This record gives sequence, C-alpha cells and structure tokens, in this order.
Amino acid sequence: MKKIYSFLISVCFIPASLFAQGFKTNNTNGNLIDACGKNFILKGINVPLAWFVSNVNNSIPALKNNTKSNCLRIVVSETTPDNDWQTTVVNCIKNKIVPMVELHSVTGNTDPARLKAMGDFWAKKSSFFNNTNFNGVNIKKHILINLANEWGTWQTATNKNTVWRDAVINAIKPMRTAGISTTIVVDAVGYGQDIDEAWNLRTYGKDIQRADNLNLGGSANSTVNANILFSIHMYCEWKKGGDNIGIINSIKSSGLPVIVGEFGFQHATDGSCDIDEQLILNTCQNGGIGWLAWSQKGNGSSVAFLDLCVDWNCTQLSDWGNTIVNGTNGTKTAVECSVFANNSCTITSLIEEEISEEALCFPNPFNNSFTIESPTSFQYTIYDMRGIEIESGKGNISLNLGENLPAGRYLIKLQTNTKSKTVKLQKK
Repeated sequence: MKKIYSFLISVCFIPASLFAQGFKTNNTNGNLIDACGKNFILKGINVPLAWFVSNVNNSIPALKNNTKSNCLRIVVSETTPDNDWQTTVVNCIKNKIVPMVELHSVTGNTDPARLKAMGDFWAKKSSFFNNTNFNGVNIKKHILINLANEWGTWQTATNKNTVWRDAVINAIKPMRTAGISTTIVVDAVGYGQDIDEAWNLRTYGKDIQRADNLNLGGSANSTVNANILFSIHMYCEWKKGGDNIGIINSIKSSGLPVIVGEFGFQHATDGSCDIDEQLILNTCQNGGIGWLAWSQKGNGSSVAFLDLCVDWNCTQLSDWGNTIVNGTNGTKTAVECSVFANNSCTITSLIEEEISEEALCFPNPFNNSFTIESPTSFQYTIYDMRGIEIESGKGNISLNLGENLPAGRYLIKLQTNTKSKTVKLQKK
C-alpha cells in the first residue's frame, strides 16, 4: 500500500552567521571547511612578502590570473609593517584568493617563549582578524593564520617528547583569548618536516586539538570544536626513499586536518635530496589534501632553483613552476573557495511547509537511528550546528542513518529531483 504523509515539518534556514565566522576544521574526516560550510582544498604557493613587499603586493592579480592559485601563504616577520601584510590580505580577498598569513621569525628556534611570542603577536592583531568590513572586505570570513614557520629543530623532533606539543598549546591560547576563532595553521616540529612519518604530529596532534577545544568553549576531553590545521613541510625528510608521503592520508582520516604547507622538487643540487613532487601532488589530490609550493620568487642563490616564477607576475615559469602551475593536479586545477561565489551562504529558506509524499525524516527526536523515506531517490547531507558537514550520501526509497552520531542537534539537507529542504534533527 502506498504511504501518504501529510503533516507540518520544519524546514530550517541555516543563517549566514552559522557559516560566516570563518574557516573551521572537521575533526572527524580531516577536512577544512569554509564559511559557507563547504570543503576547501587549498592549492597555491608561498609568497615572500617580508623581503619583497612591493613585488608581492603588485603581483597578486597576476598570480590569480596566471596560476589560478586559490590560496597564498604570505610570509610575514615581526618587523613587517601591519599595513604591508594587511594590504596583501585585502588584495588576495579582492582577487578571490584565500590569504594565509604566517610569521617567519622563529624558523628553527627552540625556545617555547619565542613561539608564544608569535601567538601574542597575532593576538594583538585580533581587531583586524575579526573585522568584517576592512577596506570593503570581510577579513574574518576569509583569513587563515599560520602561527609560525618551522619552530623546532631536528633535535626537538628526535627527542620525541612533549616540548613541541606544550609550546604550541601555550602559543595558541592567547590568540583564542583575544577572540580569534578562525583556523590556526600549526607547522610540524623539526623545521616543519617532523621525523619518522610525522611521529610527533601523529602522537601529540590530538592533545593540541583537545587544548584548542577547551580554548573555544568545549570540553578538554573532546576535539569537536578544535580549529587547528596541521602543516607538514616536505623536503629532505620526505625525499625519495625517505618518509612515506602516503602517511598524510592516514593522518587526515584519523581526524587530524593536515596540509603540505611547503615543498620543493629538491633541496640540494648534488642529488642528495631529490623529492618526488609529482607524488606529493597526486597523493594530495587523491586524499583531498591541500598544498602550497615553495615559492614565488626571490630565493637565495643556494636555493634559487626553488623559484617558481621567472618574473614576479609568473608570466614566465621555471621548470619547477611549470610542474606546479600547469602540471597534473597543479594550481590550474584549483577550485575557488565557495565564499567568493556565495556571500549569503544560505542553503534554504525558513518556512513551515505542508509536505505530501516528499522525503521525510523520522522519528525526531531519535534515540539510535532515524529513517529517511522518499518516493524517489534522494541525496542527503548532515551538518553539525556549526555548519560543518558530518556525512553525505545517496538513498533510494528508504535509508537508516544516525547510529554513529553522538547525542546532539543536527541539520540534514535533503534533495530530491524536485525539492530541497533542510530539517532540524535531535539525537537523544
């Protein structure tokens, strides 16, 4: 017998404020989520602003046009005037590029107090990071902040103790206390490379997440609200015959969001540090992992081979640059962040609608699982109340879901051939 359903069901508007608070991490599947609740896989390059201010700032529109990068990692030092790096941030956003600012002042430093000073530095800029209308652009919605470049030496990594973990936890706390809620990017220890297939990151990453979860108002025993994106730099530790590049997929799937924040095709001219750059690109592509190649231009003579561009506008590329920009899975395959196409970040409208023979979710609230029933095939997406996607898939006629969800409130977006609706759900 054909089932007929006719009753009132709440279809909820997901407000812009839910998504407009900036980037967040999904600490279940390791994705980076933008302010519209969409997965963002960054593909871009590092730009040496701290040493070449005018060259970098004048090149932003051309970098977008010539490389199609969707993210730029902007090198900043403690002495870089605020106006210089903030101008770069604004230029990026106006050209539909996600800006990631990073402090380069403690590269290879081992003093925890110096790493905390980097957190204090960013904390003092909180009014900028939380600004929703700075020279006509919404900084809070678009910004990523890299705490510091490559703090900790090989010895720090080799000791395999909690020094890196504790230093990072202490450094990010003042940023959160200052009200900065967006994603903080944390470089791995050991000049960003770690050792033994990112042993320290894999061992202590969850501790850092739990500390950040507490900073952001959650429990010290949970990672759900943490907003940390880990960054591995792939040079000699990850050379051919070195650490297994594929481990980054396991790191991500364990709920530790990760990117490759720097890499090159070599790091020595004598062949002792030959890096499989195409394997890095392919592995990231297959795992949905972001990456940022080093670097635009301006490298010293000993590593000048890492210049991606012959000129600052990247109208002419080096062989290395051609691989990164035009090669398989290069920047020209980058997908622009959804926030630039959807300012409102609205999924549907708030209505009370009488549904007859459309997709239904029941029971609601539910204890163990709920059922979606529909006269036709459908697609579904489950979000937590921060707007972060938890799960998505397809069904036909009937589907049971929710067994793996912890107790709490959720939003589920249903899409049939003719209608789309978003329903509030609660698991007891």
